Amino acid sequence: MAHLNGSLHANNFLKDLGFRWRPMTRGNYDQISELAYLTDQDSDELLRFALRRGYGKTRIIGSEPILSRLLSFEIMKVCPVCILNFHSSDGYMLQGPPIYWQLAPIKTCEIHNCALVTIPAPVKSRCKFDVAGRVRDHRCSLAVDASPTKRKASEYEHYIISRLCGDQRNAPTWLDDLDLAVIAKTCEHLGPIAFGGSGPSEMQCAEPANLQWRHEARLFLAIRDNPRSLKSVLHDIRQRPKRGGEGFRREFGRFAVWVGTLVDRQGVTSLLKCVRDFIEEAYPVATGQVVLGRRCKQRKLHSVMSVSHQYGIDHIRVRRLFNTIREQNGLQRLPPPDQNNCVSAKLYGPWLARYAESWNEKQAGAVLGMKWYRLDELVEADLLQVFFELPGMARRFERGAVVQLTERVFENSVRVDHPSKEQFLISELPNRCACTTVDIILAALDRKLPFVGRHPKKPGLSALIARQRDVLDALEGPPLEGLTQAEAFKRWRINTSTMACLVREGIIEVTHVKHPRNRRPMKIVSFEEVDRFESSFLTLGCIAAQTGTHPLRVLHDLRRYKVQPISLPTGVSCIYVRSEAEHYLDAYAKL
Repeated sequence: MAHLNGSLHANNFLKDLGFRWRPMTRGNYDQISELAYLTDQDSDELLRFALRRGYGKTRIIGSEPILSRLLSFEIMKVCPVCILNFHSSDGYMLQGPPIYWQLAPIKTCEIHNCALVTIPAPVKSRCKFDVAGRVRDHRCSLAVDASPTKRKASEYEHYIISRLCGDQRNAPTWLDDLDLAVIAKTCEHLGPIAFGGSGPSEMQCAEPANLQWRHEARLFLAIRDNPRSLKSVLHDIRQRPKRGGEGFRREFGRFAVWVGTLVDRQGVTSLLKCVRDFIEEAYPVATGQVVLGRRCKQRKLHSVMSVSHQYGIDHIRVRRLFNTIREQNGLQRLPPPDQNNCVSAKLYGPWLARYAESWNEKQAGAVLGMKWYRLDELVEADLLQVFFELPGMARRFERGAVVQLTERVFENSVRVDHPSKEQFLISELPNRCACTTVDIILAALDRKLPFVGRHPKKPGLSALIARQRDVLDALEGPPLEGLTQAEAFKRWRINTSTMACLVREGIIEVTHVKHPRNRRPMKIVSFEEVDRFESSFLTLGCIAAQTGTHPLRVLHDLRRYKVQPISLPTGVSCIYVRSEAEHYLDAYAKL
């Protein structure tokens, strides 16, 4: 309009019409409406080029709020190709440069796909908003840059320009509900954190400004689809190795501080909800704790310290516990802790409550009144179940199981302050009855002991009192299936030396068993072995008993009939082969 009016500068044109430059550029609605009436222009179209004040430190371009620091007029950027096309042959600007060129995220001209160049400082004293004057001062140098660096505009730049221009060329996205200033701030803070990392390869071969621009563009592409994509980016950042400690503020820096200022702002509900959900899912937030203005309804994650505080377990033991479970790749259908040493509160909560109430081996042994290493006997007998057992960690027993075992043993017990001569403590009975402590406990549980007493001054199972004969009766096994050695040599009328010699020579096989009542180790001759021996051999004593003759007379007669005993060492009784000795018996029967 200044060019059509013949004015050299735009501010001169406004002065000629009686308007002031600063109120016009700041969007004074009355002046813009009057200018539109005088020039027959659309007031809304003129208002789009104004920089109106918004909330806080924002300026409104069209209908979009923009952070003031993202707009720079001290250092101006223009497209050299567009600027040359905007000028007429006599040097006047036919069209003003778009204001979105001055936004920090805009680095490219989307029309010519080239990088924007910076206009040098003004030659004359001009207002910083006088873009046309600064372009005119350096038109010659801009003409030299008519072949700028080729660069394709990013989707992030396309999105910003389309929002400022009010067109609908972009597909609808959840970011449309957020102010452009909020989107720009999110990309500015999260871009370097998400894609900068710790020394990526491009940081060593690119300028810092170009690197920042690339990170912001990549972040916009990553989060534009839906809120879940933003949450996914936040989770990826959370899973990275930590340098300066853990925590939302430590890991996300300025982004965490800035998000905290959005709690009372309107129009950022979707962003705040996404960040809140992420914080509750990725950090050990307690139930009822306020997260960005909203109370957490239920804890979702446990850390080492939160487990220590909530369940009263020493934090060093909790850390060792989590490390061991991770090394074992899980425990009892529970997934291992993540790399931040956090676990799911829903999955681990009931198990941690049981773990906190459980006893270690020494505690359980003290309650049961026995040494901790003797608990293995109870576990092997299936009297006590191990609740937790992992390499390098102490075994744990559930408190209820330990107390229940004691109550079952003493269910029908009688208090005994002074045991009688027939009553003994459970610590004395194993030596007297040749049994184990577990055998006595099992007998008490099976109600095989008629009398069960309890000493009031003894802890746990050590207070058990029983009679020795009751224990022997309860633990008595089935009768022996054979003859003892004493019974065998009495039956065969031989002495102990002969019996030992027969066993030593392998003529008689013995079986090692325990006595059914006192459980002492002993040797027996099975009934099958007795029948085999008697069917094959006859002893001198048995022949004498059958004939009713003195053994010496029988020995003399057998020698006369030329019946010789089997070969045995001297000094033992004579043993004859039955088939040979029967000739003598037949002859004796005929007499």
